Amino acid sequence: MNIAPNRLLDALMRTDFLTFAQRVFREINPNREFHVGWHHQTIAYFAARAAAGGDIDRLIVNLPPRSAKSTLLSVALPAFVLGRDPTKRVIVVSYNQNLSNSFSRQTRQVMQTPWYRRLFPDTVIPNRAAEEQYFTSRGGWRMATSTGGTLTGKGGDLIIIDDPLKADDAYSETARDALYGWAMKTLFTRLDEKTKGSIILTQQRQHEDDLSGHMLRTGEWLDISLPAIAVTEERFILSTTPLRSHLRRVGDLLDPVREPLEVLRGLKRQMGTAAFEAQYQQAPMPPDGDVIKLSWFRTYDALPEGGETVFSVDTASKAGLRNDWSVIGVWRIVDDRCYLDYLWRRRVEYPELKRSLIDLAGQYLPNRILIEDKGSGSGLLQDLKAEGYPVNAYEPGSLDKESRMRIQSAKIEAGRVLLPAQAPWLEEFQNEVRRFPNGAHDDQIDALSQLLDYAFAPKDTFFILSYRT
Repeated sequence: MNIAPNRLLDALMRTDFLTFAQRVFREINPNREFHVGWHHQTIAYFAARAAAGGDIDRLIVNLPPRSAKSTLLSVALPAFVLGRDPTKRVIVVSYNQNLSNSFSRQTRQVMQTPWYRRLFPDTVIPNRAAEEQYFTSRGGWRMATSTGGTLTGKGGDLIIIDDPLKADDAYSETARDALYGWAMKTLFTRLDEKTKGSIILTQQRQHEDDLSGHMLRTGEWLDISLPAIAVTEERFILSTTPLRSHLRRVGDLLDPVREPLEVLRGLKRQMGTAAFEAQYQQAPMPPDGDVIKLSWFRTYDALPEGGETVFSVDTASKAGLRNDWSVIGVWRIVDDRCYLDYLWRRRVEYPELKRSLIDLAGQYLPNRILIEDKGSGSGLLQDLKAEGYPVNAYEPGSLDKESRMRIQSAKIEAGRVLLPAQAPWLEEFQNEVRRFPNGAHDDQIDALSQLLDYAFAPKDTFFILSYRT
């Protein structure tokens, strides 16, 4: 048996992070192949430099989802760092503790393999090492925590932040501000030696004010931004010994094997332009009124037959001129297309709202009436239930109005929402779309968001209070 190649490979894995990371990938994904691209080479090169401390102490890596960033940076890099120096202390952060623990278990799995112990005999962790934190026999450790977690008394040499905000919270200003405050006041203060410690932040972009956005505006971070489709010509360093680089030209795909152009185009259609530009192109659009574009709506001349008729109701509590409007949207849902048939919008007191809704129900015979279960809507739900109408109590969750509409906007962009070519109420609806989210009122938008949530969600997620017989 020729052992020289094995010894050479072992020596390479001890010194070259990407070679080591490839072995890690095979260990935790035995039935999958790791297609190493030039982008993995540049990520590995800069991550290894940042982890070593010195000239790069703040590194941002922005790239599309499912690009092996977590395997490289949250799983392989801590094992590599602790193998080369078992006294190092590494903190790894993700938005969810379960996810963070999962990465920690994979690192532990790697560090307990015979091949890892052969490579780094001085780095030993207990056989029953805990998930959230385990120590080497030389006093170093790896700690897993989540965004907002307690780090009192904990300090590290290397902090790795991997997707610190879940996608559902990306459009929540409260969630973004909470993350930024925690990062600045808690996490970033945990470096033991501020002049030698390093922080690596990796994520798919989600919003212009996500954590990457905040950090990039300081001008103190090195940014490796890797859009799925290149929009500028840029050269990326792959190594310095020997010196190698990759020239990426406009239009070049990041991973043409896994995500060719037709796949990316399909993703853009499914996600909508705003989400695709953020998550795949690393170029989030500013939320300055572009949540919904009028050009996304299609028009119709005649309603199709069949389907179901759905009322989407947004209630206001009072009828004053400064208060919101009450809205009843009459929709026809046919073959995954939503046709707006009629829009009733008034400032009225509760009795007139109820009376108008009942009149419209007699005219259009709705299969469903959607009403948010809060404020005056709760009373309306109960009254209509008692009278046998097919009411559905709608629960929008914790997201704010803008966030909910952003999530639904992809359906509009995909051409699934149709407006009549002409209607007396159409212009005011279009004006509210243009002004959102900066307009004085958003009642029609709320009713639209509610309708789309119902139309494209599993029907058992809506609690049907009653059917009219």
